[in-house]
Amino acid sequence: REEFEDASAHLFDRAITPVYEVLKRANLSIDEVDQIELLGGGIRIPKIQEMLIQTLQKNDLGVHLNGDEAMCFGSAFIASNSSASFKVRKVYLTESSTTESQSTSTDEQSAENHTATPVAIVYEKNYVLYKRTDYLGQKKSLSLTYDTDMKIDVYSESEDGKKEKVSTYVIKGIDTVASNDIANQPKVTLSFELSRSVEERVPTPKKNKTAKATKDTNATNETDGTSNTTSDAANTTTDEAQPAEPTPAQPQFVKKTKKRTIPYPLSQIEKTFYGLPSLTTEQLRASKERLRWLEKRDEDKFKTEKSKNDYETVIYALRDWINEEENMPFVGAAKVEEIQEILREAENWLEEDGYNAKYIEINGKFSSLKMRKEEYGLRDQAVDNAKSKLQKLLDKIDDWTTKKAWITTDQKKDVIDKIKEVLAWLEDVVEKQKGIALDEDPAFKVSEIDNKLKRANQLFDRVNSTPKPKEKDTDSDGKKKKKKTPK
Repeated sequence: REEFEDASAHLFDRAITPVYEVLKRANLSIDEVDQIELLGGGIRIPKIQEMLIQTLQKNDLGVHLNGDEAMCFGSAFIASNSSASFKVRKVYLTESSTTESQSTSTDEQSAENHTATPVAIVYEKNYVLYKRTDYLGQKKSLSLTYDTDMKIDVYSESEDGKKEKVSTYVIKGIDTVASNDIANQPKVTLSFELSRSVEERVPTPKKNKTAKATKDTNATNETDGTSNTTSDAANTTTDEAQPAEPTPAQPQFVKKTKKRTIPYPLSQIEKTFYGLPSLTTEQLRASKERLRWLEKRDEDKFKTEKSKNDYETVIYALRDWINEEENMPFVGAAKVEEIQEILREAENWLEEDGYNAKYIEINGKFSSLKMRKEEYGLRDQAVDNAKSKLQKLLDKIDDWTTKKAWITTDQKKDVIDKIKEVLAWLEDVVEKQKGIALDEDPAFKVSEIDNKLKRANQLFDRVNSTPKPKEKDTDSDGKKKKKKTPK
């Protein structure tokens, strides 16, 4: 323990610094802290606990939560809330920026080139975009009255007041839109987003122009009430005095102005980022090649692990298979020890290179043993079925004499010879199989029988589908036959 603490002395000096930072940001003193709760790996290091007790002047450090479990539990909720596949309580992690973000907007033209506007436009202005307490992912919009191209410089300010330029955006096309005569007070709306990569994003800004539309409306309705009131007052003076009827006034028209906002997207934006050096073409190519190499390495690693797993699976499966009593006749008692020795050697190959080739060898031997058992179970039934099918074909050929007399003798002979050839081959391999032990490879496989039957069936179907020839229209003398007409 003492050696560990001596070797880590330079790290322990840095470990207590965040405590003072937290107190400073919270605007609290050590005396105002009532309780301390430990989370994370610090609870396992006695030196860290000792330093916290000395710094915070508290003898009791609370360990009421399992730091590892709490962090895993919270991480699971955060990950679940990021997916639509789970419905859990809303638990999110809110991060704030470590620096303050400011922006300065300036114009891209000289002062004498500005056009005269009814209201003076402030071309240079400073804004505080995000404070240190603002969380990441927050969006903010600025609306400015502007009539020329704009340059925006974004700075980050640390706690000691030091500014560092982060990025510059030059937005062009504002003067073109502002030159239209449909508006006097154009406004530019800028949208910022503090992304989790701690850089401000400026989406496509929009320029809004307010147009004035003039509309003529009749103002008679607006003065009707006043006129009626005046008339009533005159009638209450006396019944005898009846003044002359006044001449009706001509209706007056008042022009009303209606404002309409027309948005113009501004897509010409030049971006420059500082502190993040851009890659050259050669560096970019080298980075892509390295990424491809890393992907291939991961893919090869996955294939290697899969091959090892398959290799080991075959070893254990073969060992279990040969130890079963029902499989012993297909292995042979004399060969069991030989196979066990091969399997022991194969296990040693797991720790060396070349196990993939060894896997192929072991898997081939295992497949051969299983094949013997499978063929034994299918062989007798396959032979009986084949003989039965071939005999049915011969019976159908006998029916051709009466039902399909147009099939020639040579065609029949070809089919019969093919069927007899398959039957002779079948009798020969069955006779050979009788002299072969179960722990040896069989003389033939069931798949071979299927292939022989398939060829014989194809020839039979081809001859059987021979169409009946059409009757000739002429007799033996070459004269056309007369058609018989019904009476």
